[in-house]
Amino acid sequence: MLAGYVLTKLNTTEWRRAKVFSNIWQGGAQTVSTSFWGLVYDVLPETGLFENVDMAKYVKQLHHAGLLARNEQGLVQLTAKGVAAQGQYQVEHYVPRNLAINQTYDLKLFRDVFLLANQTISELAYSNAQFYPYQIDLRAQWQLKHWLKMHPREILINQWYQELTTWLKSIPDTDAELFTQMLFGHEVANALFSELAVPVTWTEFDWQLWQLDQLAALMTTSLQTDSLIKSLMTVTARPLLSNSAQQSVELWQQTHSLSQVAQRRQIKANTVREHILQAAMLQQWSASEIQELIPNAEQTTLAQCYEVSDISTWDFKAYAGGKDPRYFTYFRLYQLLQLAKQREAMNVKL
Repeated sequence: MLAGYVLTKLNTTEWRRAKVFSNIWQGGAQTVSTSFWGLVYDVLPETGLFENVDMAKYVKQLHHAGLLARNEQGLVQLTAKGVAAQGQYQVEHYVPRNLAINQTYDLKLFRDVFLLANQTISELAYSNAQFYPYQIDLRAQWQLKHWLKMHPREILINQWYQELTTWLKSIPDTDAELFTQMLFGHEVANALFSELAVPVTWTEFDWQLWQLDQLAALMTTSLQTDSLIKSLMTVTARPLLSNSAQQSVELWQQTHSLSQVAQRRQIKANTVREHILQAAMLQQWSASEIQELIPNAEQTTLAQCYEVSDISTWDFKAYAGGKDPRYFTYFRLYQLLQLAKQREAMNVKL
């Protein structure tokens, strides 16, 4: 992870929680708070994409260079010098554009499964059963074997070739050439980074990010067709909610009663509230769906408390400081409602 990439996630108009980025980038279980701020910062599509993120080190480095400022709460924002550095970074390095699909499909896992599938089909085309396979997660390897057995050999060879050829023809020639450089198969090795015709300012981090972004674009396109690649994607599908949260949401949708769900599942009502908030954020609930969750009286009170559109500056205490947890749920839902309305006004789904 390059410290410079952090600059692309900041601006000069709002203070942001740097820890949110590292929590999301490294994946794992996410709290409601992390999911919410990840949604506000538009970084949820990058969930789990980077490992060993030392955010404290990056913040210290950027702050020492005068590229970002820190306030008393530890929040950060760009300085004027940071804005210039941000612009330079975006010119010299790769900034992804297609990562939204990573929220519903594990992009890094798909990369591994896709590369091994391509290698295996290539060897099949030459009737070679003896080769050293690309090493991936054992469970994913087993799922890939099952997927391969579902398709006749000739269909795998011919359709896979046709789909990849069609995809490569649809993107710029320079991107198509680079894409083929990361593939390997029968007597063909993928290129080393030093051999690639990439901008001289790129690092291996840029190259890895470029690969993920191109694969994300391929996945997004494949979803629109009945293709082998689309069927392969099912191996890497991931649930947006935990099993526990999904159970709570399904029961709540049936009863619309937090207390009944909590009693039936023998969990705290506040836990059910967190499950519903996670669903509203991660399952892309519409503004109308979110609005139904907030009592009319509370919506009126909330509207009177928060006239400023920048929800990141809202203080819960102005609405219901010291009241029980359900009021914080209404507060957070009202923030999500404003986000949903903004996105829908721009014809963009949450």
